[in-house]
Amino acid sequence: MTGKAKELPDWAAKYQTRGHLIRENNGHYYLYRRTSKRIPGLKYPKQYEVYVGRITEADGIVPGKRILIDVSEIQVYEYGYSLVMIELCPEEWKRNMGSNWKNILMAAIVDASPESYVKKLPEFDGSCIGDPCVKVQRTTLYRKIREKYDADKDELLRLKGICMLEFTNGKRMISKINESQMATLKKLGMEIETVLEVCP
Repeated sequence: MTGKAKELPDWAAKYQTRGHLIRENNGHYYLYRRTSKRIPGLKYPKQYEVYVGRITEADGIVPGKRILIDVSEIQVYEYGYSLVMIELCPEEWKRNMGSNWKNILMAAIVDASPESYVKKLPEFDGSCIGDPCVKVQRTTLYRKIREKYDADKDELLRLKGICMLEFTNGKRMISKINESQMATLKKLGMEIETVLEVCP
């Protein structure tokens, strides 16, 4: 339960300052710091709550024993839209593109999503960026996906909000997937793991 300052005991309420939030659970009080970070592909900054510690009347703030990660050391890439376009790319489309299909596909993805993780892939060479056929072929892909899965372009582009967070220790995680994005993934018959051991 989140308490408002007037509902908290005086000794706890004094810690609920600007940018901080106190949560009460079974008579115990916990302090969180609110922060935000702008993530490419998202319209608004993503809000985070960072646990600070427990609050007691006798000791004040008792710092939590959690390891905090400096968000400036996290790389953020668009992931959901790019993964879906790669996974659902029809074999027929690949055959029509010939041996260069992978470069055309990756260029089409990056053109629509400049922060895409595919730019990190070793096979991405960027040779087709700016090619006039890229936008045409992406439109063809949208049409084929809509015909097969009944998911339109707007639903696919909504998946750009699913990001991959890459930490300095090499661990990769996926940002929160909201209900509308989950509905689109379900329609497409896809699941996205929240922790990536090996990035594709």
